[in-house]
Amino acid sequence: MFKNPVTNEYFVTSNNPDVVVEIPKLTVEEATRRHDITLKDSYFHAVLELAEIIRLIQKKRPHWTFKNTIDYAWNLVPPPEGHINIEKVQVYDGDDHLGWVGWGRKNGWGDRVYEFDNFRLKGMRTRNSANYSSKVETAASRIIKTFHSKTPKELMDDAATNVSKAAYYNSVDRQQEYHTAYKKISKAVEQFVINNWQHIQPELGDIASAMDLPELIATAKRASALNEVYKDGRGWVILAQTNGRYITRRDGIINTYTDADLPDRMRMGLGLLKMVEDGTAIDGIGVRGKDNVFFVADEMKEGERETTT
Repeated sequence: MFKNPVTNEYFVTSNNPDVVVEIPKLTVEEATRRHDITLKDSYFHAVLELAEIIRLIQKKRPHWTFKNTIDYAWNLVPPPEGHINIEKVQVYDGDDHLGWVGWGRKNGWGDRVYEFDNFRLKGMRTRNSANYSSKVETAASRIIKTFHSKTPKELMDDAATNVSKAAYYNSVDRQQEYHTAYKKISKAVEQFVINNWQHIQPELGDIASAMDLPELIATAKRASALNEVYKDGRGWVILAQTNGRYITRRDGIINTYTDADLPDRMRMGLGLLKMVEDGTAIDGIGVRGKDNVFFVADEMKEGERETTT
């Protein structure tokens, strides 16, 4: 069992010196300050059922060690009985972590049972190989049979997973740093490219030979501005019916018009949007949806027609 006395403090339970309690030093300091306690071995007690199964295990595996870790100060609040009851421990053979064993409730809520598990049991569990037992001898026997150090292949599989996660999260972190930095300067970069496109475009070669990036940026901004107008409700949603009638809605109010009394802004917008395909927008006018549905925007001032994308 690996110990790090630089960052952690270690205690043993008062009734079983083979059960080690590991607590981060910062947690010890916080508990001492908050609860006015002095932690020592007598403050921790392995429940009798846990102590009994450890005793049976150690008859066959005397070199195994057992550790409970307490990470938070609120778990060190002085209980009425005057000591912290330890009900679960991790099991080690030297520095190799083998699994865990505890005295808990079946499936988290049922009768009290001996619980145990490790990576190997997870892969071989069947109907008759549950990871709990009400009998201490049965639980101890199964732990002795199934808890053992990982093979070199299993260790390297774990190592590969570890490195894979490290590489992935390192990549995610670096990408996030880049995107955060670029977001801060993106507007300045965009404006620089627009102002100097005639010089930048030839340097990019074939990839940009037919590209009008400033116009693409301007078009995207106009589309974004129109979308904001729709979300703000500054216009009409219109359903054009085949009988020359139009049902409109704005600010939750529904009206019905005909070709004869359609307001001028709607008439002009519909006239233009009817000439384009479904899903097409016209800058400053509106957008055509499916099935003769349209959105006609209020007349937009020149400054409103562009927004940042």
